[in-house]
Amino acid sequence: MAYLAVAARAALLLVSAVSAAGKLRGRRPFLAFAGSLRPLVPRGTRLAAAALAAAEAGCAVLLLVPATARAGALLAAGVLTVLTLGVTGAVATGRTVACRCFGARTRPLGPVHAVRNALLAALALAGGLGAGPVPLAGAAASR
Repeated sequence: MAYLAVAARAALLLVSAVSAAGKLRGRRPFLAFAGSLRPLVPRGTRLAAAALAAAEAGCAVLLLVPATARAGALLAAGVLTVLTLGVTGAVATGRTVACRCFGARTRPLGPVHAVRNALLAALALAGGLGAGPVPLAGAAASR
């Protein structure tokens, strides 16, 4: 179980860090991301974008520290669940929303994004409910 937790946390660390970095790498990418949220969050779009990017960055930081990795995985599960619901809502109502999941892409959100997010949320839940604090670097040598 420890190996699954470590693998899940490492994958989530990478996804969270790349996603947050894509949104926060500059003013233009951030505003483009915030603009892509407008069909889903008509009021407070920039605040929602900032909160989401901060939550993703927080996931990465928490996942990096063995003592907080479980909390990071559970936070990632929550963030990914919200994202899955947002994508599903956009697709179900026929809204065209640009995918700015990792910052630069503009392909419209579709069912594949909802499935990807749901699978990542399940992975995050497995990582959060798996073994307790397990150092990423020492996991392979622990057995």
